[in-house]
Amino acid sequence: MSLYVQITDFAGLEEVPKDKYTNPVLQTYINRFEVLYLQHLLGASLYGEFATDFAITGTAPTAQRFIDIWGAFSEDDNCLLVISDGIKAMLVKFIYFEYLRDQNTQKNIGGITKNEQANSQSASFASTSIITIYNQAVDTYTAIQWFINQDLTVYPLFNGILKKYTIG
Repeated sequence: MSLYVQITDFAGLEEVPKDKYTNPVLQTYINRFEVLYLQHLLGASLYGEFATDFAITGTAPTAQRFIDIWGAFSEDDNCLLVISDGIKAMLVKFIYFEYLRDQNTQKNIGGITKNEQANSQSASFASTSIITIYNQAVDTYTAIQWFINQDLTVYPLFNGILKKYTIG
């Protein structure tokens, strides 16, 4: 069961095909990566506090320190504009990346095979938006960590890890 992201959240630029065959696979990716990315973002201890607070409503955090990073924000830092799309949007982008990068291959009893269509060819990652969307998620990830680092007395358990951009 998803804690933060639902299958219906994959819409717009992060649209993925949804049907009775793809939904269970997408749900597996959501279950695998939503908590992992939050643990990377916040560190295990701060994530534990975030998850406990989020569980109160099941739809959004209740403590102000978590509300501040859950939603979208923009801040000026000298000559730098720091923009976050919010945690949920960030998670959708990261999960979209993880899901789509594996769709070029299938795992079955014959081993790992490459998908081929009769009237099409697989596109390279460089010719799709998958890298751009991943990097947009890293932008938000970095903005949230920047925000947390502005006042570590509010987030004393912060121990997140850095994420890097990818070029393909």
